[in-house]
Amino acid sequence: MTDSISFNARAVFRFSPDRIYRVELRNGCLYFLRIGGQFDTDRIRAGTPPGAGLLPTVMMLAASKAISHKNEKAQLIARDPSRDPEELVGIHPDNFRLLPSEIKRATFHPKKWFPSHGPHVGRLVIEQLDGKSQEYQFEQVTDLQAAIKHLPALPGDKVDQHIR
Repeated sequence: MTDSISFNARAVFRFSPDRIYRVELRNGCLYFLRIGGQFDTDRIRAGTPPGAGLLPTVMMLAASKAISHKNEKAQLIARDPSRDPEELVGIHPDNFRLLPSEIKRATFHPKKWFPSHGPHVGRLVIEQLDGKSQEYQFEQVTDLQAAIKHLPALPGDKVDQHIR
């Protein structure tokens, strides 16, 4: 098995539910494997949901089942770090592989002053050559540290850091 580095990151969107990815660096590629979403019930059980009341919790659980039931099995499979990410790319429509040659720039930023997508410790914005840009938030310091340590080796001089 090839050595790999992985960390979790939340892809944030304005008009669609957020996606939680296990990002794996292996074979010179970045693999984004969806392991959850904005209404992930594991996160609701682990902490207080936004709104912190019974009604918002019930509404989020119902939305979670309706939105993610179709791909729930694929998300559980993608959580297994022993699985080859190349095999996992095709099991969920949101999974994808990003080659270093497709990256224009990757920039680390500090956390937002107003965390509209939930608490986080830092952000990463990946700009692609095709004009697409995506923001990822790190909810755990260990995930941010792993990304800062290992991501610069992948795209080389395309990584900027605006956090300390």
